[in-house]
Amino acid sequence: MDRAMKTAEALATLALITPCLMPCAGARELSPELRFEQRLGAMLPLQASFRDEDGRAVRLDAFFGSRPVIVALTYLECPNLCGTVLTALVTRLRRVELSAGADFEVVVASIDPRDTAAAAARKRRAYAGLYERGGVAGWHFLTGQESSIAELTQAAGFRYARDEQNGQYLHPVGILLATPEGRIARYLLGLDFRERDLKFGLIEASGHRIGSPADRLWLLCHRYDGATGKYGAFAAGAVRASGVGTLLALGGAIAFWLFKELRARRRR
Repeated sequence: MDRAMKTAEALATLALITPCLMPCAGARELSPELRFEQRLGAMLPLQASFRDEDGRAVRLDAFFGSRPVIVALTYLECPNLCGTVLTALVTRLRRVELSAGADFEVVVASIDPRDTAAAAARKRRAYAGLYERGGVAGWHFLTGQESSIAELTQAAGFRYARDEQNGQYLHPVGILLATPEGRIARYLLGLDFRERDLKFGLIEASGHRIGSPADRLWLLCHRYDGATGKYGAFAAGAVRASGVGTLLALGGAIAFWLFKELRARRRR
């Protein structure tokens, strides 16, 4: 019975998001101006007002303060690419040990002022259910007026346009990671970003307050490349890590020598 219920839930979720898994009709026509203009270090407009899934007025700063935040800019009634973006995000989040609501927050903000709180609540249940970890904790789907949407998209460098013929939006693909204070820390562009880049981007955005010592050691030897939105090895990091290892080895050797010298003196 449990298996049947889970299968039914999975099919219901799939039915909800399937319309958003089709290729974007306007993707091939996307203008070079409609892109992410990366603004690393810029502040997001935390004072901007939106509405949450229950239709309550909230400010963006309600989701910041203690944890890094994944920000996705989409529109909720999108028949094309937006669902693919969110599904790609959920797929990668399921593969990392960090958890929404405990280690980070996810804020999905609609760029369409016509979207409703009811649609936000429906999408929240669908994607948090697809995540299968911790219920809806850490997942926030926001709608807002044109002025608030403009504040957020301009601060994020998110360039988009509405197709007046069909009412759909042409927009870039990707997500951004922000620090608990609301500064843009990383952009992960496209649909094929790696979970490794997502995980380590969150660790860096948190000020290294999440993640393991092994994760932080890995970050010594790797650097974020803003042009590709990925992490890669770099020589300076390797030299630094090697230097740390050398100092530890030297310190251990000195301590061992001092211990032996002290013990020899006691025997005399």
